[in-house]
Amino acid sequence: MGHGRRIELLIGWWQIYPSPMFIETANAIALSRVNSFSPWQDASVLGSILVRYLALPDNDRAPLEEIVGLVEQAIHEMFERSLDPDDLERLINTVDENENSLGSLFETDIATAIPQLIENIGENLDHVDSDSTLGEFATTIKKMAKRVGHDPNSVEIAKEAIQRRIQEVDEHSVGDSEMSVTGEYPRTFDRFDDQDLMSLFASLITDDN
Repeated sequence: MGHGRRIELLIGWWQIYPSPMFIETANAIALSRVNSFSPWQDASVLGSILVRYLALPDNDRAPLEEIVGLVEQAIHEMFERSLDPDDLERLINTVDENENSLGSLFETDIATAIPQLIENIGENLDHVDSDSTLGEFATTIKKMAKRVGHDPNSVEIAKEAIQRRIQEVDEHSVGDSEMSVTGEYPRTFDRFDDQDLMSLFASLITDDN
């Protein structure tokens, strides 16, 4: 279970039974994890927490003010990271799905994060070993660039970097395949000392008898 989901559950329990313990625990989780939430696990749930908070009457917001401030900070922080295209897309989708509530809060984050992703994508691909995922990255970058009107030349450079990584992945895959066919793996040999040899021959002599 992601940390965002834990916070959401604690807030829900507090709304049913308003013990300070629930909010204090939620605050502690958010404070300790504010720089390590996962876009993949937490973007959607953190966005939902913000949306529900903003829908509350003003006089009901005070007990949740600290935790919601930390949640908003966590989302801003995720936008500032060096993200994969699919992670950034997940964050953007969270905002877009709640445009009326979250659009103005994260408009600047989106406008900054997309160009940053496109300009730096070539330095952030070594961990990706799936050519299908890389192909999806190229499609996502093209879509994001259109959203903010980013420089087409930069987009082409980013797509070329992705294509180079696809070629590297394919070449590595071919190399592994050839090795499995030819059997050209490093050979390992069992090492026998004198005692091992004596034991081996002793067992043979015993068997012969």
